[in-house]
Amino acid sequence: MGPKLKLLCRFFLAFCLFIMMPLHATALTTGISHFYNSDFLSSNLITSISQDKEGYIWVATEYGLNRFDGVHFTNYYADDNTSQPLLNNNCRKVICDNNGRVWVISYNGIQYYDRLHNSFPIVELDTEGQSYPTDILVMQDGRLLILTIMKGLYLIDPQKTEASEWKEANKLYVDSTATCMFEDSQGRIWICSDKKGLTQIDVKKGSYEHFDFSQLGSNGVNAVCEDGKGRIIVLSRTKVLLYNEESKRLQEIADSEELYRRSLFKTHEGKVLMATYGNGMFEVDVDGNKLKPVFQQTVDGVKMGSQSVQAFMEDAQHNKWIGCRRTGVAFLTSRQQPFAFFNMHNLQDDNGGVLSLLTYHNGNFILGQENNGITVISPDRKILSRRFPGEYIIVLLSAKHKSPL
Repeated sequence: MGPKLKLLCRFFLAFCLFIMMPLHATALTTGISHFYNSDFLSSNLITSISQDKEGYIWVATEYGLNRFDGVHFTNYYADDNTSQPLLNNNCRKVICDNNGRVWVISYNGIQYYDRLHNSFPIVELDTEGQSYPTDILVMQDGRLLILTIMKGLYLIDPQKTEASEWKEANKLYVDSTATCMFEDSQGRIWICSDKKGLTQIDVKKGSYEHFDFSQLGSNGVNAVCEDGKGRIIVLSRTKVLLYNEESKRLQEIADSEELYRRSLFKTHEGKVLMATYGNGMFEVDVDGNKLKPVFQQTVDGVKMGSQSVQAFMEDAQHNKWIGCRRTGVAFLTSRQQPFAFFNMHNLQDDNGGVLSLLTYHNGNFILGQENNGITVISPDRKILSRRFPGEYIIVLLSAKHKSPL
């Protein structure tokens, strides 16, 4: 094999590894990364983060929507030269439904991402066009629930992408100042308001319950969440509270007077995290009746413990994505150790360049090399075996059955 061909093969390998990284980067990388506007995020004013079924990370901001493939950000704007661009650059929230479809709401309406045409078709909520969405969630039955300012709640069948008013719920309660909502494991809907406190709607029972200043300590409620033990946690402007199922009352569970509370998020472990303005994130320890600071690392000179956190998401590999106002997105991997590089000088001689690579079902890496045949490496970088020495292995293909490798 001539020098030019060797160089071309090595370049081709590097390119393949580069484009293979997007959907699997979170499974291989470890440590912390930081993405901000200079990394081609459309804006550092993060509002929401989600992951679709293909592994892409979607970041909504106050100026545009972004899709991250593990290497590059693709930006979407209202003035894109497409038949159906975003309605507004100020994206309030982005989510992915159970069918893998991505939905985004802005001040002007709700849209979903059409992968085939790379566009954002609009879903009309009402004929008058006076329903302004403020929140969206995927319900337990797979339907989408939309919270609006003027018209209450709407339901969307994700298969038909059509919206209809949820009349049973709206007959019970409609709040023109509602900002966000939450569905608990019992199917109850919790409506948070800027000015009118908190309302719990139980459509199955045809009842609702309202909580005002006397229990909340404030007329404004920022978020509701449920931990892994089924306990409802409420975040008002001034307190962190627990809903008592027996007494039907809220009781304070943590002293947070010095913290400017923002929102609540649930981890895959069932823990509830509280995001703040200017103080990073805290775990709500219900049993210990306290708040415990989390993610206190410094990322690229940015102290996470002093950030205004707007969004939080755990991806399929349980890596954390933290959206910070004005400083972008921090990426914290599930394994707390430095990035593991393979030192190729330990794997080859001067003529043993890697031409192909596979990841086996048990986590081992299989390298196809020039002159050195096949080398099998464990995840902790130990050479397990070598096959076909002296051969050029240009392509490795994965069979359906499990080979002895």
